[in-house]
Amino acid sequence: MADFRFSVEEVSEGKVLGVVNFAQPYSLGYLDIMTVMLLTEKGVPKEYFAKIQADYHHLIHNLEDRTFASYFLRTTGNEDLLKALKTEGLTQRILKELHDLKIKETKNMKAGKYADDNEAKEGKYQRECRKRNEEAGEENDKQAQTNSSEDSCSKSILEDPYIDQDFRIFTPDARVVYGVCDPYGQLNYGECVFQPTLHRPESDTFALAENVLVIRRPSFDVQDVIVLKLAHGKEAYKDLHDCIVFPSKGIRPHAFECAGGRVGGDKYFVSWDPGLIPQFVSSPYVGFAETTTSKLVDKTKELLMNLKCFKEKKPASEGEQRKHLQKAHVEIIEHFANFQDQENLRKRASNLFLNYASLFGSTCPECEVLKKMLEQEFDCSLRSELISKKLVDLEEKYNKELQRFAKLSHTRPLSSQPLRPLGMWDKLLISLHWRKPAFCPGDDIWNSIKKKNVEFVTFENMV
Repeated sequence: MADFRFSVEEVSEGKVLGVVNFAQPYSLGYLDIMTVMLLTEKGVPKEYFAKIQADYHHLIHNLEDRTFASYFLRTTGNEDLLKALKTEGLTQRILKELHDLKIKETKNMKAGKYADDNEAKEGKYQRECRKRNEEAGEENDKQAQTNSSEDSCSKSILEDPYIDQDFRIFTPDARVVYGVCDPYGQLNYGECVFQPTLHRPESDTFALAENVLVIRRPSFDVQDVIVLKLAHGKEAYKDLHDCIVFPSKGIRPHAFECAGGRVGGDKYFVSWDPGLIPQFVSSPYVGFAETTTSKLVDKTKELLMNLKCFKEKKPASEGEQRKHLQKAHVEIIEHFANFQDQENLRKRASNLFLNYASLFGSTCPECEVLKKMLEQEFDCSLRSELISKKLVDLEEKYNKELQRFAKLSHTRPLSSQPLRPLGMWDKLLISLHWRKPAFCPGDDIWNSIKKKNVEFVTFENMV
């Protein structure tokens, strides 16, 4: 699964095998705002999202009940506590552990964490980053409670383009797993092998599944969502558990079709829930036309071209050579010191994408522009000013569209018709049922889910 090819001599000289992570059972998958948005565009009924969110909230609210606790512990793979519950019953110790799980789950809802802790054993850097983000989030929450009323907690994301816009919905029939390439060449294009670790009741249900939904995060285009046919009962793959095996045959790798993914470290949201299988199937997105290796080469060339010291002639003397290297070192430090600014640009673009999608759907022209921006790496100082200017223009345009939307809402029902007229091609695709009906105000189910998420977390914190 290596991204780069090395000769045997190079590998043997290093004598080091670096393991970044490994597949684990019960790497639970949660729906987030972007997943709901993409699946809504693919025709998954918004009523189904409301149902599974209600089921999730009901489950967490009643987690200290034995029936609900048994189901939650079984589906999340908490074997030790499940065994203790069966043998000891609801003792004070077990009730306390269940209560702690409830608090933890509610806290993760608030943070919008879309993957379970079992998904990966984080490295030191990731843990520190997550800790800083959580501390910053808690500080912001305290400030918000001081300066705003309860009504402000459930404000629509349309009113503020810079707030955190996420939630999470527990999906029992989903995992977040590594992708691997077919080692035996027995899978055809459109097939996959996926064998999650399950208890007997869930295993019997999984045996009836025919297809799986596959999404790589982050994805911003509906064409990044693919559906693969499950290949059950292949003896050669019996030991490959808790990962998805993609075929090596076909026009393009399926991992690549998922937002330009790969099998050298990317993870994929995989669900066999029939309610989440898209109604409308589209061709894979062609925006990712480069391999991971070529992207890295281009980024390296770009960085070198932007470092002034590399444009100069090679110094003749040893002293000039040392000054040259010192200058290069300083410029590289400055380049990587700006990463936080690039991350802020990405966050602005992502939030603006969600805001436009809430007005016109994720396939509107503005979202298409933002998709291209988000597919790129925000890591070049020369592009930063251009990207920032584009974002300012799009933000100003969004504010004008929001004002127009507010005026229209006073003159006609919000869900009566699209805010923008449809083209002839769009009308044809909709009439042939090859595309979902046009996006209308009120179709942004992710905003109502976000509001319910905030209300549930607020209620549970008050109890």
